[in-house]
Amino acid sequence: MSGPTLLLNFRLSFLLAWTLALSLGASINPSLAERDHKTLLLAGKYYLINHPDDARTLASVGGLEIEFGNYDDAIKHLSRAIDIAPLEKAYYIDRADAYLHNGAYDKAIADANVLMKSQNGTELGLALANRGEAYYRQKNYKQAMTDLSGAIHYLPDLGSTYYYRARVYEQMRRNDLAAIDYARARERGFTTDGQQEVSGK
Repeated sequence: MSGPTLLLNFRLSFLLAWTLALSLGASINPSLAERDHKTLLLAGKYYLINHPDDARTLASVGGLEIEFGNYDDAIKHLSRAIDIAPLEKAYYIDRADAYLHNGAYDKAIADANVLMKSQNGTELGLALANRGEAYYRQKNYKQAMTDLSGAIHYLPDLGSTYYYRARVYEQMRRNDLAAIDYARARERGFTTDGQQEVSGK
């Protein structure tokens, strides 16, 4: 999953990595640091040299690795964070996202399942969005529709869920409903799936 999910991840990653960089004596302008994600990633990795079991830093680095397309490294860091802090549900959301990008759909579903009893609507919505996309990729369209609709219930502003639900509607030959969801995805700033433009549908 992309877009809003990564934005949420980045906000957490930025605050943590900026703190880490300052603890190393670096002088960083917050507005500049927020744009320089590579600096944040390097700061986190440097911190891990002496603090290899800091779960929050591992998860922060993992989130940034996703942003740069380093999915294997992201999974490695997030898996270590989960080993250390298995009750931190946000780590499973990010790792599921990395698994999705890597095509490991069963693993993405397993991570999403960890959050199915969450009382936090945001966590549950993101988990359903991840699982719904995974089911879509596996051509399990019935389950994908259920999960993506559930994600929209909890997170109505998450554009990616409308996009993938539109893809499911197309498989169901409901192009009228697909067109509505593609429009909703565009309205929420979600315009691509890899190189494919929603506007071209």
